[in-house]
Amino acid sequence: MICQRCRSNLLSRLHLQHVSKYPSLLQRPVLSPNLRRYSSLPLKTMTPPSPQSGLQSISIPSAIASFPPEAPQISQPINTPAPVQSSVDSEDPTNPVVKRDSSSCFAGTRLLGLNYMKNKPDVVALEDSDYPHWLWGLLDGSEKQSNSVSGGVDISKMTKKERKRHGKKMALLAKSQPRKIPLHEQSIDITPAPYNLPEGKTNGDITQAVESLGQRSKITKSARAARRRSIKESNFLRGL
Repeated sequence: MICQRCRSNLLSRLHLQHVSKYPSLLQRPVLSPNLRRYSSLPLKTMTPPSPQSGLQSISIPSAIASFPPEAPQISQPINTPAPVQSSVDSEDPTNPVVKRDSSSCFAGTRLLGLNYMKNKPDVVALEDSDYPHWLWGLLDGSEKQSNSVSGGVDISKMTKKERKRHGKKMALLAKSQPRKIPLHEQSIDITPAPYNLPEGKTNGDITQAVESLGQRSKITKSARAARRRSIKESNFLRGL
């Protein structure tokens, strides 16, 4: 601990150093009621300015006053962006909008069973606008073909009983029709005999040879398709 004498000496030194740093404070007169003033000049006291005079002295320049009187007044701020006009008109008759049926799968839906590659993520459905335009017309031909086979009736809109009744009806209709004999099982005269030739044609005619060659190739293709079908059937039955 510091004794009282050392403490007083230390405080006096600090006080002297603090006063010596600010010599302007020493020039100010010390006003105290206990001290007499030995000067012939009257003492001037500082009076604080009134708040009204300070406000009147300050003038704020106006933005409108900087413009000449002949200039037109600004109806809107300068930094307001101008409206952007789109170049594509949605109601343009030259560019008609094609209406498409919306897909049943929403965007982001996982399509299970379509990914056949190992260690690959599942296929995810996209937005309708991301698909190419030709993709929407792929099933048009299959729908027409199915309608022609089923007698022009939409089977998907039928109930289970109606679908079963329609299947029996189509089976009876198929039995009533004559059997279609394959081309390789038919008796076709590839190169006709001279007595079967039409008038004005001979066996040495080039067109007759080309027709016989095309007929022979059709019979060969039909026979090969039948053999492949029988081989697949026998392999399937052998694997059971």
